Amino acid sequence: MNNRQNNIHEYVHTQQQDSSDRLAARVAYEGVAEFVAERVTGHRPPLQLYTYGPAHSDTVREQFKADMAKTDWTDWLYNSDHNVFGVPDMGYFAGYEIAKGFYDRARDKREAIRTLIQLPYGDDTAVHDYIVKSGYLA
Repeated sequence: MNNRQNNIHEYVHTQQQDSSDRLAARVAYEGVAEFVAERVTGHRPPLQLYTYGPAHSDTVREQFKADMAKTDWTDWLYNSDHNVFGVPDMGYFAGYEIAKGFYDRARDKREAIRTLIQLPYGDDTAVHDYIVKSGYLA
């Protein structure tokens, strides 16, 4: 089950455009892959970030808002638990929540999935607009 979810996550990346180096773009890129993989498999990987994230969602959101324009991903992605959260890869959780918010707000769910995958992740303005539309920054 975990291999299938991970394989689909990685396959989604083959359909996405490259992201910019800004944290917001990278988190969006990873979060969409997580969200789509969950929609396909019906499962999320059993990672600590999916336990910690919901229990600390306000803290995660506020830290993301403070860091989203940065190009240093140290506390967010591809890391160990030696970061501000004490949990690795919290960017996947934030990105998942952004993608889910966007999807949940969309009337046309098929079109929402298409938009998520085809988002121009290298365009910081488009990424910011997507994050705002998700409701995550509210």
